[in-house]
Amino acid sequence: MNFLTMEYFLAVAQEKNFTRAAARLNITQQTLSAHIGALEKELGCRLFDRTKPLRLTYAGETLLRYAGEITLLNHSLQKEFADLRAQSRGRLRLGLAHTRGRVLLPDILEAYHRQYPGVEVEIREGQNRQLPQRLKKGELDLIIAIPRTEEPEIVWEDFYWEKILLMGSRNLLRRVLGKEAEEIQKELDQRGDLSPLKNCPFLLGAAGDINADVGRALLRQSGVIPLVSARSENIETLLEFCLREIGLCFCPDTLARRVLTPEQRREVFGFSLGDQARYLLRFGTLKQRYQPREIQDFIALCREIRPLG
Repeated sequence: MNFLTMEYFLAVAQEKNFTRAAARLNITQQTLSAHIGALEKELGCRLFDRTKPLRLTYAGETLLRYAGEITLLNHSLQKEFADLRAQSRGRLRLGLAHTRGRVLLPDILEAYHRQYPGVEVEIREGQNRQLPQRLKKGELDLIIAIPRTEEPEIVWEDFYWEKILLMGSRNLLRRVLGKEAEEIQKELDQRGDLSPLKNCPFLLGAAGDINADVGRALLRQSGVIPLVSARSENIETLLEFCLREIGLCFCPDTLARRVLTPEQRREVFGFSLGDQARYLLRFGTLKQRYQPREIQDFIALCREIRPLG
């Protein structure tokens, strides 16, 4: 039994399929099956019931309790000694939601690569709810996410508060609301009540998207059943529709600042909706005894460039 065998066992236990586990490990299925067979022979117990999907036996569940901790300790050991040797090369696998990379990373990566020119930052974008699972499966080293549930295997650290704006074209408001448009804009700025917009078309994100979920909650709170003109999982697509006067959309303040030109900002309004329309982005790493230096420094740099407030 060795560290490599433990990693192979964990991959099969997590994927519940030899083919997928072998693809994830970049080895052949035959090689993986041989390792698991040798491990079962060494322990004198079957670790998997060869059903579809695979199921852990009681012996397999027992080994699983130890395998995760053993693998984490090995990773910590290797990383710490890599830092002690002051290695100049490495890889940081960073997971975050779609479009957030464009918003957050250009300034951060520019500064990070001055400090770590030999570290490759591999950016893997996906849905927020999937990121913790990918971290636990060992596919990622660090995530930037909004945790929805407690994850005992993950250590969370605060990054910054993201504010959601209600974005819309001034021309659209004048067309739908007529002479009252200017007065309604003032009321929205003062009270945050969305009920005057009940006749306006809205652009909504997919269920599960934090911006869309907050927007829907605010509309319900104001008693508005939205007239939906378009839906998309991509907030940048919705923002482009917004600029074309197709509807109003709920958009992160940082994205609007990053992608809108000065001319476009003059053509649209962006209402701040108060503390109820913001969420805390956090860093997530696996709980382990040693945190690699390149991850520590990346987090510190993020906080320096994008403070918490």
